[in-house]
Amino acid sequence: MQQEKDFIKREIQRLTTFLSKLIGQVQDIKENDFERELDQLGLELKNEFDFHIHEILSIPDKELLEKVEKYNEVNLEQLAKLFATVADKFGAGEKKEIMIRKALALLSHIDNISNTFSLERMKFKNKLQKGL
Repeated sequence: MQQEKDFIKREIQRLTTFLSKLIGQVQDIKENDFERELDQLGLELKNEFDFHIHEILSIPDKELLEKVEKYNEVNLEQLAKLFATVADKFGAGEKKEIMIRKALALLSHIDNISNTFSLERMKFKNKLQKGL
């Protein structure tokens, strides 16, 4: 049983590190390289989470939540941060709004499944809502 718990902890940490790396890469993308770099990052995300950044723009929130239901709330928060970072890079427009809505859907889902209240998560949700 302990070995199983250790594996789960390692997997959560691995995904957290992976998502943090992607967030950093998105932040470092130059405007003129954004679409090309986003495609590459999307492929990495697809390999890990079975969806591409561009798929996020077109799938309903319910389908997104079904795809991520097996992940820990820590990883879901990181995924929401990734979506918000991508939204910032999109600039103004429909794609930005969609990514913000997807991040908010993830954060609301976390609130529904979590046993703990997070002030940081609430502040993050408020910041995203102001960006709509």
